Amino acid sequence: ASQNCTQILDNGGHALALRVMHTHRRDDRVVSAACFALANLVAHEDAARALLERRDHCLHSVLQAMNNHSFNQGVCEAGCRAIRNAAIHEPGRRLILSLGGVAVIIRAMAQHSAKQPVCGYGCSALHLLAQDDTDAAAILQLGGLQSVIKALRTHPAGVGVAKGSSGLLQALARNTRVRAEIVELGGLEALVAAGHRHVGNDRVLQEMCGALNALVADRRAHRSGAACAVVALVMRVRNHVGASGTLIALTDET
Repeated sequence: ASQNCTQILDNGGHALALRVMHTHRRDDRVVSAACFALANLVAHEDAARALLERRDHCLHSVLQAMNNHSFNQGVCEAGCRAIRNAAIHEPGRRLILSLGGVAVIIRAMAQHSAKQPVCGYGCSALHLLAQDDTDAAAILQLGGLQSVIKALRTHPAGVGVAKGSSGLLQALARNTRVRAEIVELGGLEALVAAGHRHVGNDRVLQEMCGALNALVADRRAHRSGAACAVVALVMRVRNHVGASGTLIALTDET
């Protein structure tokens, strides 16, 4: 797949996708398909590096498409996927943040809050973008915390939503004040409820238990009545998760 992406780039395939997107910029289906193509390209490190170094800025075109077609689920889904894939790479994260990508993601999640694919890619993108305190602060300022908790409540069975929101909440919980806010907004209860929908998925539960472990460090979690629910979830999934150390720490904290 990576070799195919390199060949596509060498033959100007990304430029063709951008031209098609511009020429048919009012056609939702064409723009959505072009965004999906660019999303697949930036998923591979070598291709992503080459794209991000070019002056045509495919991410700028994707974000512009999401703004122009904000009511179209397909465009927003493809756009959030492209941002998520680009955010895997550090240069991509810098570019997304500089272009205002966080606000675009949060608006897409708000506009399509009932659509699991949009929220799943959106949560995953925000998780990857929250790599340091500065980036996390930008996500908080723009309402990213409320957005992911709402997505988790609305789509508890969604793998992308559960994994992405758990990772983001764990990252944001590094800050003591934010950790308390997550608990007050019901983030702990939302995680526990979603956890019961993923008892057989180790990858989701590893992220989820990391978030829960960070949140129960806040004493408000103990007083909230959610502590027993956390323990019940831990006991239910203990045998399904490879990250037993995280679960043991969670049990000790609770």
